[in-house]
Amino acid sequence: MAEVEGAVGGVAHSSQLNWLAQSEEEAVHDDLHQLLSETRGVVEKLADPAVKLGSWQLVLWQPRWVFAEIDGFCYQKISADESPIGKPKKIMFAAVETIEELDCAEFVLQCGKRDFTFKAPSEDACTVLVHNLRQLRERSAREKAAREAEAPVPAKKIKKDKKKR
Repeated sequence: MAEVEGAVGGVAHSSQLNWLAQSEEEAVHDDLHQLLSETRGVVEKLADPAVKLGSWQLVLWQPRWVFAEIDGFCYQKISADESPIGKPKKIMFAAVETIEELDCAEFVLQCGKRDFTFKAPSEDACTVLVHNLRQLRERSAREKAAREAEAPVPAKKIKKDKKKR
């Protein structure tokens, strides 16, 4: 009788673990969906390069529609009614070295060869964007590391020594 109860308990325990794993997977998916849906909107992007007029420097901010994807932060031009137009450009999270929050609702994505500076509509919006972008960048890095760990390492070909006679 004890053996039967143990077997039934083992099945119940296994189904509970499966349910728990599925619930965690759904929570992670919901978190990702929320991060992506919160990381979008109209911001201003600092135009490159700044025009110099003697000792003065002209700084040009361009309105852009921004949105996050699993692997990067996208931006594109907008029309007068703030509708996205044109092809989006993507800053891959793998290329982003740091995401820094600056003063005046500005934030910068620092990449190896270039910085991308944006201005959010408010300080609070900036804080949310920076927080979400950092989480998405970390998630992207973890997923990349997991894929690389699962990928088989290519075997090295052994060269046969041919003796010249």
